[in-house]
Order: sequence, then C-alpha cells, then structure tokens
Amino acid sequence: MNPLERIIYLRIAEYPFIRIPIVKIYQRFFSLFAKNEFMANKEITIIPGSFFGFHDKCPWCYDNKMILSHKYDPRKNIDATERNSLKVGFYQYTGSWRFFELGQTTTWNWQQGSGLQWLGSTKNIIYNDCYQGECVSKIIDVNGKILKILPGHIASVSSSGGYALSYCYQRLGCGMSGYGYNELNKPKNSLTTVDTLSVINIETNQKKPLFELNDLIKFDYKESMRKAYHFFSHCLFSKNGERFVFFHRWLVPNGRLYTRMFSSDLSGCDLHMFQGTQFSHIAWKNEKHILAYCKPPEKPIGLYLLKDHTNECKAIDNKFFVADGHPQFSNDGRYILIDTYPDRSRYQFLKVYDLKTKRGTVLAKLRIPFEYRLQRRCDFHPRWSRDDKMICFDSAHTGTRSLCILQNIDNIWK
Repeated sequence: MNPLERIIYLRIAEYPFIRIPIVKIYQRFFSLFAKNEFMANKEITIIPGSFFGFHDKCPWCYDNKMILSHKYDPRKNIDATERNSLKVGFYQYTGSWRFFELGQTTTWNWQQGSGLQWLGSTKNIIYNDCYQGECVSKIIDVNGKILKILPGHIASVSSSGGYALSYCYQRLGCGMSGYGYNELNKPKNSLTTVDTLSVINIETNQKKPLFELNDLIKFDYKESMRKAYHFFSHCLFSKNGERFVFFHRWLVPNGRLYTRMFSSDLSGCDLHMFQGTQFSHIAWKNEKHILAYCKPPEKPIGLYLLKDHTNECKAIDNKFFVADGHPQFSNDGRYILIDTYPDRSRYQFLKVYDLKTKRGTVLAKLRIPFEYRLQRRCDFHPRWSRDDKMICFDSAHTGTRSLCILQNIDNIWK
C-alpha cells in the first residue's frame, strides 16, 4: 500500500458501503495487468480442500505431530458447501499428509472455522456445533469419541483448558457478515440487545454471565450508540489464562463500525477499557502486554503494544507494519508473524518481524484469485507451531482454499 492508497483507505475504512465497492473496482482494474507470480522464502506444503481458521489459535498439538483442520470437497459448488457441514479432524505426516476425520459440524464460517482447537495441553479437541437444536461446543478425543458437550458456542479457551468464553454468534453474524454461522441465521431485527459474554467452567459445565451488552452500552456512553446495532467479538485469553480481552462493537445506520477494547479477569469485576478507537486484530505478548492494530488518542492508526490496566502505548515499527493484518507472537515473544490484505494486484504477503533486532522479512508473496473476497475471502491467518519451527496458514493462491505449511522457519535469519 503506497502513501496515497493508505491515506484514501484510512478515510473510507470505517464505511463499508463506500470502501467495498471502491476496493472491488480498484483491484479488478489492476488485476488485469498483474503477473501471476509467487514468491516464498521456503517451500510451501499445500493441502487443498482444507483450512484451519483464525490466527489466534494454534492448530498443532503439543508434540507438533498433528495439525487440526477443517476439510471440504473443493469440487462441489461453493453455495452447496456453505449450506452443509464440514469435516473436522487432524492431519498427520505418514510419508504424506493424511487426514483423520473425527466429526462434522454445521456451525462454521470461512474466517474462523468452527472454533476448532486443542484443549489445553491434552490431545482432546473442542469445536462448535449444534446438538438437538441447541448451540453447543463438543469436546472429543483423537478417536472422535465425544467426551463432553458444553452449553453455548465458545470463542476462546484458556491455555490450561479450564475455561472458555462464550457469546452469541447470531448477533455476531448480523454485525459482521462472514463471522456468524449459516445454521443460526436470523433477521437482525429479531435479535434484542440482551446478549451476554459468559465464562464456562469446562470441568463443571457451569456457565457464568459476566457482561451484558446493555450494561456496556451504558459504560462511557457515546451518542453514536443510540441507534446502533451492538455485539461482542474477538475474545482472547492472556497467556496464563487469568485475564482476557474482548471487543464491544456497534454498527450505526450509515454502515460505520465502531470498536472499543476491554480486558477483564474471570470474575468480571476488574474491568479495564483501553484508550483509543478502531481496534481490529490482537495478540497477547505475555500476561501484561497485548498487540493491537488501533488508533490511540492523538496518534495515527497502526500496530501498538498496549499494557493492561494502564494507558501505556508503544508503536511497533510503522515503516514495516504499514497496514492492518493478523498477528501472532512466537512462543518466546520475540517474533511477530503477520499477514496483509490483498494489494491492488491481489497479492497477499506473509511476514515476520524480530522485535529484538527490529528487522522484518517477507516469507511469502502470493496472488489470490479475485473471487476470494468479502465473506469468502481467504486471509492467511498465520500460526506458529509449538516450537516456533513451522508456520501454517490458509491460502487460495492455487485457486483452491488450502492449508499451507512452511517448515524450518527457525533458520530464516541465518
């Protein structure tokens, strides 16, 4: 994104009804002249018809021998695929990457999948589904045996596997197209503002309400909230699981989206509101610091390291991070892995940045077909392995949405 593009994009970023058609026309025009070339720092293993989901979860089990994935048939019509269930399971390397199906789910989307993730340091797995007409999350073992069914869909699970956060995916889907579940589709006007962010004790199955939307609306009330549509999104536990962050978002009638970010403990009593606006993608660095793309007070929008319980805010190399992306820290907190959205020629970049040496590099530059847009877009959503030696990401640069793996990442700086 060049300086002029960035200025224009920032002016229209919060107005989807203006931004979406302008970006469409702009990319369509430049795509006519783009070369269909690929660049990768390492050889990419590509597994077509598979994807994991969001950047805030790790698909690798704790010994790095299995990679969680959703699987679909890319030969089928995409509309039919979206109306049906997806397979959930894992890949294991046995001379080639073999998929082991463990179950299926009807509650999924292209961006976040079904919330599929490992449960703590065990080899048990949790994901969202519907059961007997109710919104649930299922815990299964690596043989597909159902161990437990929890009340409600989960958005985030603590690192210990002891707690999960839950909110209404019906409201989320109405507020952000492509983030809800097709099976739960309801008209926006049929949903009230009575939605609750809850914590689930996974051992006891107890679900405890923490925050109601109506109460948050009253907290530091803004006039823009009056006729807006409100919802929760982007819950994420801290590294030790003692605190979590979440977004309170509201969509106003002209299509503008507002976002503010809070942190809290598991009791819901110690609530902190971060200063700033336009929060989007986040990643915890440690128990106290969280990386966020946002606009702090009297600062330009960008990538910042924020300290919980304070107004402390530190910019992270605004020459290398020139636009929004989906970040994830390496396990030691030294490296930031991040992607970009498609540029004018539909190229997406996979990048890594060393906080110690303040040096960044491009791992891959891949061109994504034009049909992968809007709720069907294919963000890379890159994720580190448990030992930081591998990266997996979702990509459609081959023309098919695929799970992609980069190995031997630990020597990229050598």
